[in-house]
Amino acid sequence: VFDPPVPEPASVELPGRRLHRPGPDDLDAPRILQQMGKVYAQCKTYRDSAAVRIVFRPEGERKWTKRVPFTTALVRPDRFRYECKERRGEEEFDRCLVWRKGEEVRSWWDVLPGIGEGSLSSALARAGALTLGWDRTIPDLLLPEELPGVRVTNLTDAVRMQDEEVDGSPCFVVQGRHLAESLTLWIDQASFLLRRIDSVFDSSETTTTYEPVVDEEIPESLLVFDPPAAEGR
Repeated sequence: VFDPPVPEPASVELPGRRLHRPGPDDLDAPRILQQMGKVYAQCKTYRDSAAVRIVFRPEGERKWTKRVPFTTALVRPDRFRYECKERRGEEEFDRCLVWRKGEEVRSWWDVLPGIGEGSLSSALARAGALTLGWDRTIPDLLLPEELPGVRVTNLTDAVRMQDEEVDGSPCFVVQGRHLAESLTLWIDQASFLLRRIDSVFDSSETTTTYEPVVDEEIPESLLVFDPPAAEGR
């Protein structure tokens, strides 16, 4: 059972982060989640560099791990790009793209032929095969009116835990349940952006980390649909 410890001292050093006890007048978990949802839904631009690490522990078998890096970029009202990669060999990756500009939505995955078209929701569902759906967390927060689903802002039994620093940034730590999963969220105290999510479900443990930026100019290079030339025609 995944049960992150809550250290007793007022300040405890851990690799890459420090812990702090919240003050009595600090925000509670529901208000933190509500504010986080507003930041994502109302930002003008968003981009990140992220990765999901999934550890599988099948009963009676040796554990195995997969790591999938991915990026998300958005410029309102209608620009969006998502890309993820899964290692296939020593230097090779399977690559998946989801892209929108105006009313046009395209997707491409190098394990399947051709360019896909359809809704943004269906394109992201196609990409989710690589990340077990964790790539949907940020798009769902950015586009709550367009992408249906149960968002991480809707945790049940949400509780604020002891604050921590992640890569030098003080974060709120919130635990709760999301459908059948137990989640722990690290939310930047300055920006209310997600920095990390830990999830436990059945025989798998998942850690997703984010390096997010909002309301800054997004380079055009992060918004292009760029499958291999033969596929992109």
